[in-house]
Amino acid sequence: MRSTELTPVTGDRKGDAEDANTARSAAGRAALESVVFAPSMVLLGRGVSWRAKGEDAIVGRFDLPPERPDVWARIDEHGRRSVRALRWGNPARGAFGYIACGCEVHAERRFGGLMIPSRSSVGWWFDTPRYAPFFRARIDSVIQDWGRFRRRSPSRPALPRSGPPCARGSR
Repeated sequence: MRSTELTPVTGDRKGDAEDANTARSAAGRAALESVVFAPSMVLLGRGVSWRAKGEDAIVGRFDLPPERPDVWARIDEHGRRSVRALRWGNPARGAFGYIACGCEVHAERRFGGLMIPSRSSVGWWFDTPRYAPFFRARIDSVIQDWGRFRRRSPSRPALPRSGPPCARGSR
Protein backbone atom coordinates (compact mmCIF):
# COMPACT_ATOMS: atom_id res chain seq x y z
CA MET A 1 0.00 0.00 0.00
CA ARG A 2 1.33 3.44 -0.86
CA SER A 3 0.36 6.39 1.29
CA THR A 4 0.60 9.92 -0.07
CA GLU A 5 -1.70 11.66 2.41
CA LEU A 6 -1.71 12.31 6.12
CA THR A 7 -3.94 9.66 7.63
CA PRO A 8 -4.95 9.32 11.30
CA VAL A 9 -3.89 5.94 12.64
CA THR A 10 -5.00 6.12 16.28
CA GLY A 11 -8.09 5.08 18.15
CA ASP A 12 -9.13 2.05 20.10
CA ARG A 13 -11.09 -0.87 18.69
CA LYS A 14 -14.39 0.80 19.66
CA GLY A 15 -13.56 4.01 17.84
CA ASP A 16 -13.08 6.02 21.05
CA ALA A 17 -9.62 7.58 21.23
CA GLU A 18 -10.42 9.62 24.34
CA ASP A 19 -9.94 7.06 27.13
CA ALA A 20 -7.09 6.84 29.66
CA ASN A 21 -5.58 3.71 28.09
CA THR A 22 -5.26 5.43 24.71
CA ALA A 23 -3.69 8.51 26.30
CA ARG A 24 -1.14 6.38 28.17
CA SER A 25 -0.24 4.38 25.06
CA ALA A 26 0.00 7.55 22.95
CA ALA A 27 2.52 9.06 25.40
CA GLY A 28 4.84 6.09 24.89
CA ARG A 29 4.38 6.21 21.15
CA ALA A 30 5.14 9.94 21.03
CA ALA A 31 8.34 9.44 23.03
CA LEU A 32 9.52 6.58 20.78
CA GLU A 33 8.70 8.39 17.54
CA SER A 34 10.38 11.61 18.63
CA VAL A 35 13.68 9.83 19.28
CA VAL A 36 13.53 8.04 15.90
CA PHE A 37 12.20 10.81 13.64
CA ALA A 38 12.88 14.12 15.43
CA PRO A 39 15.86 13.70 17.77
CA SER A 40 16.68 17.42 17.69
CA MET A 41 13.30 18.08 19.33
CA VAL A 42 14.15 16.05 22.44
CA LEU A 43 17.10 18.06 23.71
CA LEU A 44 17.71 18.75 27.39
CA GLY A 45 15.32 21.21 28.92
CA ARG A 46 12.34 20.27 26.73
CA GLY A 47 10.64 17.82 29.10
CA VAL A 48 13.37 15.20 28.60
CA SER A 49 16.35 14.25 30.74
CA TRP A 50 19.10 11.98 29.37
CA ARG A 51 21.62 9.61 30.93
CA ALA A 52 24.26 7.27 29.47
CA LYS A 53 23.80 3.50 29.83
CA GLY A 54 27.05 1.92 28.72
CA GLU A 55 29.07 2.75 25.63
CA ASP A 56 26.31 2.24 23.06
CA ALA A 57 23.07 3.37 24.74
CA ILE A 58 21.39 6.43 26.21
CA VAL A 59 18.10 6.64 28.07
CA GLY A 60 15.70 9.57 27.85
CA ARG A 61 13.08 10.12 30.56
CA PHE A 62 10.10 11.93 29.02
CA ASP A 63 7.56 14.03 30.90
CA LEU A 64 4.41 13.24 28.87
CA PRO A 65 1.46 13.17 31.26
CA PRO A 66 -0.07 10.88 32.19
CA GLU A 67 3.16 8.90 31.59
CA ARG A 68 6.91 9.32 32.16
CA PRO A 69 8.35 6.78 29.72
CA ASP A 70 12.04 5.88 29.59
CA VAL A 71 13.21 5.46 25.99
CA TRP A 72 16.39 3.47 25.41
CA ALA A 73 18.29 4.47 22.26
CA ARG A 74 21.09 2.25 21.01
CA ILE A 75 23.53 2.37 18.11
CA ASP A 76 25.12 -1.00 17.37
CA GLU A 77 28.63 -1.70 16.06
CA HIS A 78 27.35 -1.33 12.46
CA GLY A 79 25.76 2.08 13.09
CA ARG A 80 22.15 0.80 13.10
CA ARG A 81 19.78 2.54 15.50
CA SER A 82 17.06 1.03 17.65
CA VAL A 83 14.83 2.49 20.33
CA ARG A 84 12.64 0.79 22.88
CA ALA A 85 10.41 1.63 25.80
CA LEU A 86 7.90 0.00 28.07
CA ARG A 87 4.65 1.20 26.49
CA TRP A 88 1.15 0.90 27.92
CA GLY A 89 -1.06 -1.28 25.74
CA ASN A 90 -2.93 -4.53 25.15
CA PRO A 91 -1.75 -5.85 21.78
CA ALA A 92 -2.82 -9.40 22.71
CA ARG A 93 -6.36 -8.07 23.42
CA GLY A 94 -6.02 -8.97 27.11
CA ALA A 95 -5.52 -6.77 30.11
CA PHE A 96 -3.63 -3.51 29.63
CA GLY A 97 -0.07 -3.35 30.94
CA TYR A 98 3.47 -2.24 30.14
CA ILE A 99 4.97 -4.13 27.20
CA ALA A 100 8.32 -3.61 25.50
CA CYS A 101 7.71 -1.74 22.25
CA GLY A 102 10.46 -0.71 19.91
CA CYS A 103 11.63 0.45 16.52
CA GLU A 104 14.52 -0.74 14.39
CA VAL A 105 15.97 1.69 11.87
CA HIS A 106 17.22 -0.46 8.99
CA ALA A 107 18.43 2.38 6.75
CA GLU A 108 18.73 6.17 6.72
CA ARG A 109 18.72 8.49 3.76
CA ARG A 110 19.41 12.16 3.11
CA PHE A 111 16.58 14.24 1.64
CA GLY A 112 17.93 17.73 1.00
CA GLY A 113 19.31 18.86 4.33
CA LEU A 114 17.46 16.14 6.28
CA MET A 115 18.86 12.76 7.29
CA ILE A 116 15.93 10.56 8.32
CA PRO A 117 15.13 6.87 8.71
CA SER A 118 14.19 5.59 5.26
CA ARG A 119 13.38 2.00 6.33
CA SER A 120 12.09 1.04 9.77
CA SER A 121 9.93 -1.47 11.60
CA VAL A 122 8.01 -1.24 14.88
CA GLY A 123 6.60 -3.94 17.12
CA TRP A 124 5.46 -5.01 20.56
CA TRP A 125 7.55 -7.38 22.71
CA PHE A 126 10.73 -5.76 21.36
CA ASP A 127 13.99 -7.67 22.02
CA THR A 128 12.08 -10.82 22.99
CA PRO A 129 11.38 -14.07 21.08
CA ARG A 130 7.75 -12.92 20.78
CA TYR A 131 8.70 -9.77 18.79
CA ALA A 132 6.98 -9.43 15.42
CA PRO A 133 6.76 -6.02 13.70
CA PHE A 134 3.22 -4.71 13.26
CA PHE A 135 4.38 -1.73 11.18
CA ARG A 136 7.04 -1.42 8.49
CA ALA A 137 7.83 1.77 6.61
CA ARG A 138 9.93 2.76 3.63
CA ILE A 139 10.26 6.47 2.94
CA ASP A 140 10.98 7.20 -0.70
CA SER A 141 10.62 10.97 -0.75
CA VAL A 142 10.01 13.94 1.52
CA ILE A 143 7.72 16.87 0.76
CA GLN A 144 8.67 20.07 2.53
CA ASP A 145 5.58 22.01 1.37
CA TRP A 146 2.77 21.60 3.92
CA GLY A 147 0.47 23.64 1.69
CA ARG A 148 -0.14 20.57 -0.50
CA PHE A 149 -1.76 18.78 2.46
CA ARG A 150 -3.94 21.56 3.87
CA ARG A 151 -7.44 20.42 4.76
CA ARG A 152 -10.39 22.81 4.44
CA SER A 153 -13.07 21.05 6.39
CA PRO A 154 -15.27 22.57 9.10
CA SER A 155 -14.71 19.47 11.25
CA ARG A 156 -10.89 19.58 10.97
CA PRO A 157 -8.60 22.57 11.34
CA ALA A 158 -6.29 23.30 8.43
CA LEU A 159 -2.70 22.18 8.76
CA PRO A 160 -0.18 24.98 9.22
CA ARG A 161 1.33 26.58 6.12
CA SER A 162 4.77 25.96 7.52
CA GLY A 163 6.12 23.32 9.83
CA PRO A 164 8.27 20.26 9.88
CA PRO A 165 8.73 18.29 6.67
CA CYS A 166 6.12 15.67 5.93
CA ALA A 167 7.33 12.21 5.03
CA ARG A 168 5.67 10.34 2.22
CA GLY A 169 6.30 6.63 1.87
CA SER A 170 4.88 3.18 1.67
CA ARG A 171 4.24 0.41 4.10
